[in-house]
Amino acid sequence: MFDSESGLHYNRHRYYDPSSSQYISPDPIGLQGGFRSPAYVQNPQSSFDPLGLTSCDKETDVDLDWESPDYDPRVERRALEDPYNHNFPHSFDESILKTVPTTVRGGGLGYALRGIRNGKEVVYNMIVRNGVVVHRDIVPLKEWPRRMKNFGWEVDLEDLL
Repeated sequence: MFDSESGLHYNRHRYYDPSSSQYISPDPIGLQGGFRSPAYVQNPQSSFDPLGLTSCDKETDVDLDWESPDYDPRVERRALEDPYNHNFPHSFDESILKTVPTTVRGGGLGYALRGIRNGKEVVYNMIVRNGVVVHRDIVPLKEWPRRMKNFGWEVDLEDLL
């Protein structure tokens, strides 16, 4: 979560300073996280640290045009077939795709963002493979744990913004 006043990112467990490319708060797991506690990840081009605890590999060949990403035809078809669960404004996509991705089953990157629809908490989520949006839907927050398990998506509700 980005704090515009301080210019820091809060990754649930620590504060990250993008200008110095390192954390400013100690690693909660001590030296198990490595000998350079403030370090972000060894190679930010191939890894990221979504929670401030451990380095995770990320796909490096995904090049999305955030203004108008490519959509798999099935995604567009599902939006027409089931608009309640699959159709939300494309203007949401930029915010969703700026969240920290998680690798999901099948090698895609999953992006999720908590929100409100008709007064109820939901999770807007998208899956991207090779630069193409292959899944895009809305899940009631209470159903998110079951749904993410189906996709092999390892994200706790507390970690969703």
